[in-house]
Parts: sequence; C-alpha cells; structure tokens
Amino acid sequence: MYFENISGNATATKTPGRYNWVQNTDGFDTMDARNITVKGFEYSGGDECVAMKPRSYDIHLEDVTCNGGNRIAIGSLRQHLEDATVEDVMNNLLLKRTTLYLRYGVHIKTWMGVLVPQDHYESAFQPRGGGWGRARKGLFSNVKYENVNNAPSINQNKGNKSSYAGTSKMGYLTLRLSTSLELCLAQTTAAIRVPMCSCISPSSRFRWDWMNRMIAMGVISFEQMLKR
Repeated sequence: MYFENISGNATATKTPGRYNWVQNTDGFDTMDARNITVKGFEYSGGDECVAMKPRSYDIHLEDVTCNGGNRIAIGSLRQHLEDATVEDVMNNLLLKRTTLYLRYGVHIKTWMGVLVPQDHYESAFQPRGGGWGRARKGLFSNVKYENVNNAPSINQNKGNKSSYAGTSKMGYLTLRLSTSLELCLAQTTAAIRVPMCSCISPSSRFRWDWMNRMIAMGVISFEQMLKR
C-alpha cells in the first residue's frame, strides 16, 4: 500500500498551547502489515506520530514531519502474549517541537518478559508483557531533531515494574541510526538515552553512529556515555 501527502491533526483549540493535544490519537500506525510506504506525512498532536507495532514488515517512511507528540516508535512490542516481530523499517524524518510537547523522538520500546500487573486503564488493569519476537533490519537515517526533549532511545523494560527489569524476550538485530542524524535538543530537559536491554535475549549489531556525532558536538562526553 502507498500513501502520499497526508496529514493528521489531533489538537484542541481551547487549552494552553503546550497542552493543546488530544490523548490517544496516533498519527499513522502499522500492525499485521507488509509493504507499506508513507511519503509526505505531517502530524500534529500529543501521542505517537508513527508507531510500527507487532508484525510490521517492509515499512518505508519518507518526508515525515512530527509537530509535537510522543515519538516515532517501534512498539510497543511484546505487550501481549504473541509474536511481536518487526522487520525492514527505513525512514527519513523531521521531528520538531513547536507549540506542542514532543517527548522522545525516535524510540524503540518493548515490554518485560513476564506478565506484569498493571494499574492503568490503557492495559484494562490486566497484566501485560511476556510476548516474543525480534526487531530486525531497522534503519533511521536523515533524522532531524528540533527542540525535542530526548535523544533516540531503546527501552526493553516497559511495564514500570523494576523488579522485572532485564526479562525481555525481544531480540534486536541490525538496528542503525545513521550519521546523518541532526540534533537540536530542548536545553532544559534534554536527556541522552542509550539502550536498556535484556539479559535473556541479548541484542546484536547496534550501530549508534549518532553517538559519535553527539560527542563531537559537545552534547555528551565520552565519559558520560560510558556511565549511562
């Protein structure tokens, strides 16, 4: 399927500028999908700009602009007891914070490896986690950040229960953030996030080319990188 020059707007008109978004309003999501191309997509809102969810294969994003929102996400993965594989994702992105709050930018997130009790309505107050699968052959290139709160991140401990940290069954294979990444982080809240990965399903072949550029730009030192 091919989508070109589309937009999504989930903003409210009678709220303060920073909070003028509508909850649970993703821009473009994929699930149980294969061979999807999105070219020329612009999103304004407060939730996921684009989310590639379980069993998404051959997803190509080009000229995607996110005005506010949470992130460009691979995930959530492994939230349910099912195969959560995602493969062959490539994109060309502009992530920017205007009057809307943009939190994470590029974010890969998976749940813990066991069923974890949840107390939030989005999980219907039911235990979540314990799925399986792999995220493979993902390339994030030509990504530009403008006043985004956080640099790219990977988190395999979603579920908010620290006692289950490191139990993820999700494997990450051949993920790359290229050197063409441009960062302009929000100065007061910027956070550098390196992978928080599982000991059960070790990941391989990360290429964090952007980290070298951040060191060169003075955003983070080599010593800081080693401590995180």
